[in-house]
Formats: sequence, structure tokens, C-alpha cells
Amino acid sequence: MGALAVAFVAGAAVAVLAGVWSARVKIFGTWLRLAPDMSAVTARRERRPTPGGGFRASILMSLDAPAGMESAQGVQRELADELRGYLGDVAAQHGADLAMLWLRVTERASFESMAWNHSGAPDANVWGSEQQRALVAWAAGEGVVTFDTADSAPTLAASRVDLDAVPALGSAAQAGGALVLHAAGGIRGSRADLRLWLPRHAQRLAQLVELQVTRNEVARANRQLRVLTRNAQEMQATGEQETLERGIADSVVEASGADFAALVAWDPELRRGALRRVTTRYPAPVPPANQPVEEGSLVGSVCLDGTPRLWENARTVVGVEPLFAAASLVPSMGTLAILALQRGGHTLGALVIGAREPGVIRPNGLRISKLIAQLAASALEAAWEIEEVSERSLTDQLTRLWNRRHFDEQLARVLSEADRYGRSCAIVLADVDRFKQVNDSYGHESGDDVLKMVAGVLRQVARTTDICARIGGEEFCVIVPQTTLAGAMELAERIRSKLEATSVSSRGQELRVTASFGVATYTAGAIGEKGQLFAAADRALYLAKAEGRNRVKTL
Repeated sequence: MGALAVAFVAGAAVAVLAGVWSARVKIFGTWLRLAPDMSAVTARRERRPTPGGGFRASILMSLDAPAGMESAQGVQRELADELRGYLGDVAAQHGADLAMLWLRVTERASFESMAWNHSGAPDANVWGSEQQRALVAWAAGEGVVTFDTADSAPTLAASRVDLDAVPALGSAAQAGGALVLHAAGGIRGSRADLRLWLPRHAQRLAQLVELQVTRNEVARANRQLRVLTRNAQEMQATGEQETLERGIADSVVEASGADFAALVAWDPELRRGALRRVTTRYPAPVPPANQPVEEGSLVGSVCLDGTPRLWENARTVVGVEPLFAAASLVPSMGTLAILALQRGGHTLGALVIGAREPGVIRPNGLRISKLIAQLAASALEAAWEIEEVSERSLTDQLTRLWNRRHFDEQLARVLSEADRYGRSCAIVLADVDRFKQVNDSYGHESGDDVLKMVAGVLRQVARTTDICARIGGEEFCVIVPQTTLAGAMELAERIRSKLEATSVSSRGQELRVTASFGVATYTAGAIGEKGQLFAAADRALYLAKAEGRNRVKTL
């Protein structure tokens, strides 16, 4: 790891000296790319606008920045600390009380302080008159060296510094900032000296910004390499799939600088998947685990074709495109990336990475995340295979619901939790009406289609905390934790009505079936009732059959 870091730092240093390093600084929520060639810093020409008199002495130099910047308090603090010493030197050289580097916030058409020469921050909303701010905007937009007076000692002077903008965010010609020197007693030195020194101050300031950003970029890359190396050493194929999934999501967030990462499992045969794990730095608007992933979504399309997707400005798809499923549109975010997890020519799943602000996930962070995904694929394949084998032993192969063995285990657990926490639980027992006639009239294949349809209705209506199982031929049961009799009866009725209104196509026939339901509940501490819960539901089901079928009953 040490050798990798040294090599990376050395390479970065050579790139900077050669003039080919491209770095970016995040200011007010937007990334600017700062090029090392600052030869464009020039005093082009002098103009003398007259926005009004009575100004305090000031020197202004503008910094180019892309349009559409957004204010994000505190983002610039580290850079401000780095520039404070130099700004202090500039202020002392010209007899100024205050030296400030300002940046234009385009959406508010105003300037706000980014760095200054002392520990107390100037009030960005109070400093400067309307005329002063107008002159700042004029100087930044025109890209000239100018003064606020024609004959007397200047109280205001300005000059622009050219910086490249990120191409995706706008034109590099946009003027976006200013360096302000404020001197209540006037600026020291002649106008000729100011025209000489302003470009020099601007060039030096830009170089300091670039060095700071370069240092941060190298440090960021080294952190990413450490994460990647740690993953290569620690990511092993074990049966602890939950720990593995959490570690992968955490590593991607750390390496990419994202605010959240979501891990998706994908079934290429069924062409659908599920959200397995989410790691967030803040309460991100991301669905919880077990959210279904459909092929028509952005994540589903990446799982199908294996092509990674990156939206450096994701606001074009927010609220428009489905992220995981048709019902889950892309939530509010600035950056979005989706990477396929592939192994042996097939897709296992995907990594979904996002950030609140545009431009946060950059190509290098995405490359590191892709390497983590490659490392993760083999480990996840083994872990998920172990999980699948275990799940198959507990799953009904036809309906994909839980089988009787798992049902019994979960019922015992839910009853125990009800006693422990002093709560109620319930079970809803269902039996397809006249199912033998379906088999006799249409064949067992159609009977299987009916059973799969019933299972689908149960999944649609039941809550994510409910446990749906096929416990016999045409008999199903739903365990309903933390629920009273009224709640369980309501659930059973919704299942009954949904089933009655649903048809299934099988062998050229449209089949409709109904079911009868028995409901029973258990309340913590009810002596003798725990072992009789299933029997009580079975008796209620028998009562529903006796009274004419297609109804919900309880004792």
C-alpha cells in the first residue's frame, strides 16, 4: 500500500509540474476544474463606469466559474483556511483592512464571501452597497481591470482571473467571483502599481487554490486505494452474507465520496431483483431493503445489459425515471451512478451510488467503485449461493412462498416475541374453494397456475413484515405479527376480495377462483392458547366453508 501511495503522489507531482494535472475544487456546492496554466491572467483594458460615489477604497479581481452555482454553507472552510495567510499579505501590501475572495452565486445573482484574511467571517449579506455590488458584477462580467474614479486615487479596482469550468456545468467564459480589498483610508500605491500587482495577486491566488485542490485530490485517491486494497485483502467468500453486503456498501461510500450506496441482487432468469443493503451518510430518500427491482427501471436496465451509467447531474432524471421499480422514481439527488456486478458472463446484481450534489462522484471515484464491484462479485456469488441453497430448503418450489417447515419456525418465533413484548399476533388461514374441480376440469398444469396466482395475491396484499407460506396442497397461511383480531380480519378480507377479482390465463382459459378464510389471534399471556392458535384458525376456516365458501370467519 505504501508503494502505491508513493507512486501515485509522485505521478501527481510530475503531472502538476508538466502542466497537465486537472484538479477541481468544490465551492458552494459546485465542482470547478482548475488548470495549472494561469497565463490567461491579464489586465485587458481600463474602463471607468460611474455607479455612484462615496465608496470605501476597494480592489476587486474576479474568478471565472460556471453558471448555476448553489450556496452550501461551510463547503469552502478548508480552502478559506489555506488562503487566509496569503490574503493577509495582500491586504498588508496595499494597506487594506480586509481582503476577501468572493464568489458569485448565480441563482441569487449575488456575491458571497468564500475566504478572508482574518478569523472572523464578513457578513455575506450585508457587506457592500448596491452600487459596489453592481460594480463587482460589472468587472467580473466584462473581464477588465477597472477603477471607480478617473482622476483621484481609486477607491475601487477590479480585474478577472480566468479558470476553466467543468464542461458539463457550463461555459468556461462565465465570470464567477471577485477578490475584494477594503481599506477605509484608501488604497496605498499608484494606479500603475495596482495594474501591475492585480494580475500577480490573481495568478498567485489561483496557484495556491490549485495546489490545495491537488493535495486534496491526491489524498482522496490514496484513501480510495487504501479502501480498494483493504477490500482485496478482506473480501472473502464466506456465508456471512449480511456482513459482506454491509462492508461492500460502506466501502463504496468511503471510496467514491458518495452520500449513499445501495446493493442490489438480480435474478437473470426471472429478470427481476431486490434491494439488499443501503448505506447512507444522511437520511437519504432511498427505499429500504427488500424493495423490488424491475427490468423497466434504470437499475434493471443496467442489470440486463451490464453497461454502467453515470449522471454527474442527476437532476435531469429526478422524479422522471424509475430507479428500482415503476413506483419508485429517482429521488431528489445531484449525482447518480449504477454499476453492474458481473461474474462469469452473467449479472449478479448492481451497485447504486448517489450524492446530494452534482459532480460529487467523479470518474476516478467511479473507477475505484467498479474495482470494488469486481472484487465483490466473486464473494457475493458464493455468499448468495449459500443463502439460496438454505432458502430453497425453506421455500415452496412452485409458489416461491415459505414452506411448512419455515412456517412452523416463524410461528414459534412470532408467538415468543408476542409474549416477550406484551403484544398480539394473528394468523390468516386460506383454502382455495373447489380446487379439485380446477384440476379435474383443466388439468394439473392449470391448477399450478392457480396456486401461483394465489401466491402472487398474497405477496401484493400482505405487509413486508407478514410471513406468507404454502402449508399444504391448496392451503395457505399468513402470519401477521403485532396485529389485533380486527387488523387480521381486515387483511383477510382484502386478500379475499383481491383474489375474487383476479383471473389467471392458463392453456387458453381465463380461470377465476375464490378462497375461504379462517382468522385467529393470540395475546401475550393467554394461558393455553399459544398451542391452539393454528387449530382455532382451522376451525374458523371450516366454518367459512360450511357457510358457503368465499368468506372470512373467526371463532
